[in-house]
Amino acid sequence: MSTTFWRAGVLALLLATPAIAEEAPATPAPSTEAPATQAPPAENDTAKSIDEAAEATKSAIDKAKDATIKAIEAAAEAVKKALDKAKTEAGPAIDKA
Repeated sequence: MSTTFWRAGVLALLLATPAIAEEAPATPAPSTEAPATQAPPAENDTAKSIDEAAEATKSAIDKAKDATIKAIEAAAEAVKKALDKAKTEAGPAIDKA
């Protein structure tokens, strides 16, 4: 059941993405202020950003892996229950035959 909701949510998000993109302005509104000059990031900051991105990616992969394992376990449990139910219901019919 939760997989259905998960899939429906992902589908809704995918369908809504183009509409959201169309609503967002393509170019920012012109500013009357002079643009501030930004110094290029220091190498330390860049390395820190890369490390943070790598950690976030690893975390996302771990969460996806855990969710996949749980989904597989739930599916296996559902199949097992269905087989047990089928055996229980078919048992008397097999005995009569």
